[in-house]
Amino acid sequence: MVILPRSVSVVVILLCYVCVYGADLDVRLDGTHLGRPFAGNGAVSGGGGNTRLLFDYNEPYKSQILDYLFKPQFGASMQMLKVEIGGDGDSTSGVEPSFKHTPEDVNFYRGYEWMMMEEAKMRNPDIILCGLTWTVPYWVCNGTFFCQQNIDYVIAWLRGAQEVHGLKIDYVGIWNEHPYKVDYIVQLRRSLNAAGLVHVGIMAADDCCNDRWQIVSDMIANSTLANSIDVVAAHVAGTYDSTPSAKTLGKPLWSSEVHLVYDENQAACYAQSLNQNYVVGLMTSSMFWYIVDSFFADMDFTGGGMLLAYAPWSGSYTVSPNVWVSAHTNQFVDVGWTYLAHGNGTGLFPATFPGSYVTLVPPTKSGDFSIIIETVVGDEETSCMTKITKPKQRRDTRHHSLPQVLASRQNVTFHVGPSLSQSSVLHVFYSDLSNKSTTYFVKQQDIHIMSGQFTLELLSNSLYTITTTNRGAKGSYPDPPPLEPFPLPYQDNFDSYLVHGQPPKYLSDMTGSFEVYKNGSGGSQVLRQMVPSKAYGWCDNPYPVSILGDYHLFVNYTIQVDALIESEGGCAAVGARVQATQACSNMNQVGYWLNVCTPGTWYVTERDTVIGAGKSSIIATGKWITLTLQVDGSTVVASVSQEPLFKGTYSAYTNGYAAIGTKWNYAQFD
Repeated sequence: MVILPRSVSVVVILLCYVCVYGADLDVRLDGTHLGRPFAGNGAVSGGGGNTRLLFDYNEPYKSQILDYLFKPQFGASMQMLKVEIGGDGDSTSGVEPSFKHTPEDVNFYRGYEWMMMEEAKMRNPDIILCGLTWTVPYWVCNGTFFCQQNIDYVIAWLRGAQEVHGLKIDYVGIWNEHPYKVDYIVQLRRSLNAAGLVHVGIMAADDCCNDRWQIVSDMIANSTLANSIDVVAAHVAGTYDSTPSAKTLGKPLWSSEVHLVYDENQAACYAQSLNQNYVVGLMTSSMFWYIVDSFFADMDFTGGGMLLAYAPWSGSYTVSPNVWVSAHTNQFVDVGWTYLAHGNGTGLFPATFPGSYVTLVPPTKSGDFSIIIETVVGDEETSCMTKITKPKQRRDTRHHSLPQVLASRQNVTFHVGPSLSQSSVLHVFYSDLSNKSTTYFVKQQDIHIMSGQFTLELLSNSLYTITTTNRGAKGSYPDPPPLEPFPLPYQDNFDSYLVHGQPPKYLSDMTGSFEVYKNGSGGSQVLRQMVPSKAYGWCDNPYPVSILGDYHLFVNYTIQVDALIESEGGCAAVGARVQATQACSNMNQVGYWLNVCTPGTWYVTERDTVIGAGKSSIIATGKWITLTLQVDGSTVVASVSQEPLFKGTYSAYTNGYAAIGTKWNYAQFD
């Protein structure tokens, strides 16, 4: 058995109908004309369990991955981290567990976002931390969202972060890609202040699509709302632009979820977005979704991230070109630096040589500056703003019709104003974003300012940083181990885990929350499904499920678990060949499942069809039983505690994940 590696090559098609030099261009750099302050670039951990498997990596590989993400002057050098405030619901391709499954429950050690924030802070004490909600537990607001109880829930999360983990959260959002309520945002600000959390800013409204800037109109109409919001945050997939009203609002604008194509163009598109979010839309921060591809292969949205780290059993990982694209800005510009104004160091190149440039200067007025230039070519077939879910709705990000002749090389002369350094050596870093490139973040020969100017030959589909600073380091570690197949046989009795609430190795919750739990009998530990009712807010999956394995290579196998159903009418289940390739997919109805429910009933399903059912006196509340489901070719066999229940021939599914599940009840597994 082997694991098939995902395709991670990054290629950009050079759309050069006739490759020629463009006419020489001139760019003026004037440090006396300033734009907006740079707020920092970062990434999102959350919105679908995408960081889950990173938690299970052993050292030194876990630390190496985290260094590439957060260590300054090493890799991506992330300046912001936005995490999901867990709510027990599937938020795209998995669950982020709540710290409070029920009103009486509290556990600030659940999940993996605490680890991500602690590790980020350890490497970069100045990193900006943000929290955002996708789902909320069932008991919050009685299955709705906008009420004081949810505000109290967010405040409890903020306090737990600070008091338990020593993490000071800088910003909190409202509700990811959902409509907002003005009164709720105003009350959130008042409640934060009353709770002594005045330092926590509000970013709103993290909306997308046609409503991404609607919050601006409401802020203009309502000064109380405007005073409550610190940052206007929007998800700008589909365009780099904001709106005229947003640009004149007087609030920072952030691209709070950079959601790009999931194909060979991603690194080039990321480079384009980091520049053009400001050049076109005046957005001073960009957050890449998602930070690390650390969930099982073949699920929706895999193949993105700064790194690919989905095989913790082997220690294998891959550094994506996105790391070095990020480094081109983050290693040379600090939060608090300022963009030079448009026409004075910031702008777009002409249509014959697509691209953009930004120049930033520090607040010290030392004369230092850093220029980031991207020359990514796009047309209607390779639009950087095409989302994976809409592959046929592609459009160019800037030019509605590209000219038939594009320059492949361009000489640009930069005229350096007297307020900027005139005598410094300029250091140049280069990345080739063209087809099948392996050249990323390579230091080039230094250049010098002569008579207040310098000239640089630019290539299309490239990324450059030109800086007066002595920064820039391409960190590296020895090659990680090669990919290995998922370890079979897999077995776990859950007694080795030290933290109550810790996720068990390799299991990934899709709905509900399956946690290591002390069952009170002799101090042994079990795996327990902890959520008694469905969360609210994102995916609408009906019942708790946790998966593991390899979707393609798990073909013929047996899954066997001991299970104890705690309450009458509750259920426990095992699944084989479970399909989980689509976001928010209903995994209880795809694959083969053996379900047992008290008192004394069982049934086997293929897809959502019952293919066998019956009764057994072995199945009882509070009693340990053994569930076994075997798939071999087209044969499906099920038993409970060695009592044969079902055997049949079915061919709808030939491969898929192994899984356990329940209804909305407490159940234990061992």
